[in-house]
Amino acid sequence: MVHGLPVALSAPAWTVDYAVSRLEFEVAVQGNPLRGQFTAFEASIRFDPKAPETGKIEVLVDLASLSTGNAQTGMTARSAAWLAAREFRFAKFTSTRIQAPRPNVFIAEGGLSIKKMVVPVKIDFTLSSAGTGAAKAEGRVSLDRGLFGIGPPQSSTTPVGNHVVVTFNLTARAEP
Repeated sequence: MVHGLPVALSAPAWTVDYAVSRLEFEVAVQGNPLRGQFTAFEASIRFDPKAPETGKIEVLVDLASLSTGNAQTGMTARSAAWLAAREFRFAKFTSTRIQAPRPNVFIAEGGLSIKKMVVPVKIDFTLSSAGTGAAKAEGRVSLDRGLFGIGPPQSSTTPVGNHVVVTFNLTARAEP
């Protein structure tokens, strides 16, 4: 608590510019990279780079918005055997701690919920200026899809890698 308010409320709120922000992923399929993106997501951000421990980040991702540029691949990824996007429409990240190991380098720790399974994750990101009053956050996290029950394990009959790298590039403005 800071001055009697919950810590997260002491950090400034930020509004994401979704027109220029991206949430992407990459996974190996038969040894080749398969890239895609989630076209619908929302972020609630309260963050002060000078006092990251006062911040809170929540991100809600619409799993049905997964796009790979290939209709069949996208449909398979959203299917019941993989993301089950009809039954479990959203993934959610909620930070529990944000720290700065170096200037403009941050680690957001928290829980990532996919298919009702919550797994602790650490998301590394950097912060830089993106013009007047705006900032750009760029980061990544490597996820083991098996921990969320996404598809069968990689094998000779399942050529999809177990690790998925999620990257983001968010531009946001501090609210007045």
